[in-house]
Amino acid sequence: MKLSLHKCQELLNKKLSLFIIAVVMFWIKTYFAYLTQFNLGVTNSMQRFLLFINPISSALLFLGIAVIFLKGGCSKC
Repeated sequence: MKLSLHKCQELLNKKLSLFIIAVVMFWIKTYFAYLTQFNLGVTNSMQRFLLFINPISSALLFLGIAVIFLKGGCSKC
């Protein structure tokens, strides 16, 4: 148990962990908005699966572009 906790702490200390957490939170927020705010007419499990996977691409794109511009403009990073 301590080994697993130690690995989780090491993962959270890395620079990439903030990016991963931001992507997952954006993904969850967008999926929740799809379900609650829009009437998309989802009728079967394949459509639900695609609706669940869809936000990950935009999250990776937008946040990835932000990271690229942040690395180029930040001299202390």
